[in-house]
Amino acid sequence: MKYNVASYKDWPFLQRAFYCFVRGFVPRWTRFFFNFKVYGLKYVNKLPEGTPVIFCGNHQSHLDSVIFGAAIVKPHGSRMFLAFMASGKVMTGNKLFGLTRYLGAFPVFKENPKPALNTTINLLNHGYAVYISPQGKRIGRTPFHDFHNLAQEGRTGVGRIILKTNGKIPIIPFYLHGAHEALRSGQLIPRFGANITVRIGKPLIFKEYTRSQGWNESDPDFFSTAREIVDKIMWSIRFLMLIEEKYYFEVIERALDTPLERIPIPSHKSDQNRFLRKTTLLQREQLRKMLKS
Repeated sequence: MKYNVASYKDWPFLQRAFYCFVRGFVPRWTRFFFNFKVYGLKYVNKLPEGTPVIFCGNHQSHLDSVIFGAAIVKPHGSRMFLAFMASGKVMTGNKLFGLTRYLGAFPVFKENPKPALNTTINLLNHGYAVYISPQGKRIGRTPFHDFHNLAQEGRTGVGRIILKTNGKIPIIPFYLHGAHEALRSGQLIPRFGANITVRIGKPLIFKEYTRSQGWNESDPDFFSTAREIVDKIMWSIRFLMLIEEKYYFEVIERALDTPLERIPIPSHKSDQNRFLRKTTLLQREQLRKMLKS
């Protein structure tokens, strides 16, 4: 599908009407249906509509783009439109998710990501905001696993975009809490009242990568530099995760009487499940003690 990078105001009438309905309905529904909290919205509002920006966060659920869009669009945020890169396999294989193309989604295929990267650059050149999940796939798991793995899981696509735009596009990192619990893989209906938090961080500016002659993929250090940029973005997302999940980590450390960085992840799946059940029970026990004291 060729994505139209012209103003969404130039879309066909029915598509505009559908988009305006969803934009008005989803933020209200999200705040009614979930226990929904947003932190750091001021960083989004400093880069209002018409300013190109890329939003990068963790990817837990099919709800992620809906949740984040509901957090930043008007009337709550400063944005009117948010384009987002989505799995081409999901968009073409699921008719319901295929409808997202009428709301600003465009597909990326793992076998050939270049068309999606070029679409992103065109959107940014037109002053749009674009949502990208650097992990490239949904990873629903505990914050304990993210503590060990999140920073190393970014793919180079967004780094390549930053270099091709010569370091001029700001990145706003964010961390989503609770999306996986609200809609697990295989579920069709989200869980009413689930705790959802969107924690937005300070913009990242990569001017140190600006070159007078620009960047080209044929440059010998292009891909290693793209990896360096993505790693910085992922560490920023991880930093937001540490803030949001502070209580979770404190309870585990107290329960196991071990610093978090010294608690290993069991190698076998069955051992991981036993470990997670144990830490969950310990957290509940600690919480009951705190409530009694």
